[in-house]
Amino acid sequence: DVTPKIDQAAVDAAAKRARAVLTGTYTVNAGTTHVTLTPAQVAVALGTRADGHTLDLTVDPDKLRVVLGPAFAAVQVAPVDATFDVSNPDAVTGVPSRDGRQLDAAAIGTAILRGDRTITATIRAEHPVHDTKWAQALGITHQVSSFTTYHAAGQPRVHNIHLAADVLNNTVVGPGQTFSLNDKLGPRTAAKGYVKAPILVEDGFGEDYGGGISQLTTTLFNAVFFGGYVDVDHSPHHYYISRYPLGREATIVFPYVDLKFRNDSKHGVLIHSYYSATSV
Repeated sequence: DVTPKIDQAAVDAAAKRARAVLTGTYTVNAGTTHVTLTPAQVAVALGTRADGHTLDLTVDPDKLRVVLGPAFAAVQVAPVDATFDVSNPDAVTGVPSRDGRQLDAAAIGTAILRGDRTITATIRAEHPVHDTKWAQALGITHQVSSFTTYHAAGQPRVHNIHLAADVLNNTVVGPGQTFSLNDKLGPRTAAKGYVKAPILVEDGFGEDYGGGISQLTTTLFNAVFFGGYVDVDHSPHHYYISRYPLGREATIVFPYVDLKFRNDSKHGVLIHSYYSATSV
């Protein structure tokens, strides 16, 4: 027998506290902007967290920011990560990051749980995850390798190739890191915009969402090959495909068949994808 840490009495106590929080409205002030939060709006962000034998109330800052976002849109600016300008492959330059301004939703949530009905909010500076210093430390200065494969235009598989290439574009692999294409793309589903297209299977041909992105896999594999990075994992197709180099091709199936490589250099690797109607 296992006795639960949170019993009915703890749940009843948390429910009583929640009902008190959701009684009446809250006024949030930031500069000249004033917003009234209704109980229904607060309830969207309200949750619980087990702490020993008690059940604490929580307010999710991200959910609260969504509720407050439209009213404070004029005073909030999202931070911008540093990027790279690759228009000249022989002289890649960094594009500086920019700090943003965000509503301190966590402090507002704490005030709500404290019972404050009138809350003075603060707008705090928010530094980007990948700033200019991070970009400069990567030492990305020039193109190391490239590869192109070709295909017929207008087929459903081309839509999948372009979609996956957009997800892959501007990926950075740090020194010593191992890159996984499956981890980057995740499952290929209709919800993500992928369509059904032909795929190769052991006993012939089939059809599945994301069919065709093995072409992107082969293209990336060859770029990695000519870049001289460590081939951690790749799997060739079951059949020879004439549009790919003999012996230098790779397929992908989520989550079992992957393309992985390790950046064994002292510098970062930027993966930049291009495509046209007939090539990637």
